[in-house]
Amino acid sequence: MIFSRNGERCLLFRRKSFPISPSWTFLFFIFAFLFLFTSSSFTAQAYAAYGAASHTGIRISLIHVNYNGKHGAPLRLAYDAANGFVYVSDFGYECPPSGCGGTPDRSRVVVINSSSNSVIAKIPVGYGASEIIYDPSNKEVYVINTLNNTISVIQNLSVVRNIRIGEGNCNINDGCGGYMDLIYNPSNGLVYASNPCQWCNNYSARIYAISSSTNKIIASIKVGSFSYAFWYDPSNKEVYVAGSADVYVIRGTTMIANVRVGTQTYSPSAFAYDPKNKDMYVLWGNVSVIDSRTNKVVANISLPPCSARNCYGRTILGEVIAYNPDNEHMYVGGTNMVDHAYIYAISSTSNNITSTINVSHILNSYPDIGTMNYDKSNNDMYFAISNDYDNYGYVAILNASNRVIAVKSSELVYQMVHNPLNGEMYGTCFYGNVVEVISS
Repeated sequence: MIFSRNGERCLLFRRKSFPISPSWTFLFFIFAFLFLFTSSSFTAQAYAAYGAASHTGIRISLIHVNYNGKHGAPLRLAYDAANGFVYVSDFGYECPPSGCGGTPDRSRVVVINSSSNSVIAKIPVGYGASEIIYDPSNKEVYVINTLNNTISVIQNLSVVRNIRIGEGNCNINDGCGGYMDLIYNPSNGLVYASNPCQWCNNYSARIYAISSSTNKIIASIKVGSFSYAFWYDPSNKEVYVAGSADVYVIRGTTMIANVRVGTQTYSPSAFAYDPKNKDMYVLWGNVSVIDSRTNKVVANISLPPCSARNCYGRTILGEVIAYNPDNEHMYVGGTNMVDHAYIYAISSTSNNITSTINVSHILNSYPDIGTMNYDKSNNDMYFAISNDYDNYGYVAILNASNRVIAVKSSELVYQMVHNPLNGEMYGTCFYGNVVEVISS
């Protein structure tokens, strides 16, 4: 069973039990031995199939972001095209307020010079720094602080403004900050932010529109329920917001449509825009396609169930979605969250799944495909697959022919962003306290 809690997906397993008599005991140990042996052999054979060359096809270097000897928690990234810097939101030492002497560590934004891949600044911001974006109109970086109702605005290496947002008084001791989002709309110069307090005391879900020219809130837009993720549609210049079972469409400072997708059990969690057919793809476990001209659902794409004989669970839930302009396919990464993981290629023309790539051989123990991103320098898709329980994973490359061409062991990667200045991919490792620089 899957449920949502503060923007995170959680999984509960319900296993059948049976009495073990003496006659069953011997068989139990035999089956356990065979299971462990075959699992290990399967993984070893998979690695051998890639060969040494494919493993060395990915190079990873680490940038440590700890502060004063404390363990940081790098979360999200933004690339600043004006100065070539990569900005990383560092949530801070991960512990509840009671475990941090009553107050969690103050968050920082770590600034990396992509010419040298060295840390050049650690800028103090608010508490619970999460989503971070770059605004090309004023050349400023915005980071949302989920635990104290603020957005910090950064220019180069300094905070130039703190914008208080949110309804009510959600503060660092409430411990109720959930996933929030930010997005920039280039058609009207507005930055949109979700309400950090929507998780506290039943405060309403509101989207705040901030003027890039003044860095002041110009509108508070009420939406139906909790808001999770944003995406901008360049064809109709509208912003799409993921709610609990709906997608809210915002034009300017007005919500103009409420599109039902998903279910109360599986909420919309991510978007990707297809510039070829001008459709918006919504991930909610499966995929719904919204025609941006009418804002109506024109297709629902169900992810095929796990077909392997040894699947623990048959249902595959989509976790990430990204578009590859090179072969004009939408890619969805999904798992059964126990032992199998797949990537599905969806045609822009037919909205049908044209290829299913089984990536379970990379990791077959509680796999989670955490992030996927397109590399403009080589036209490949990079994705990270990890074991969230034991905090380890792999980074892999999928080429335009839908073949996994390289795999390398990695920290647990939370998000990846491509840097066009040096052609490298940057990944945040929340638990590893590092930023990975990934190249091929």
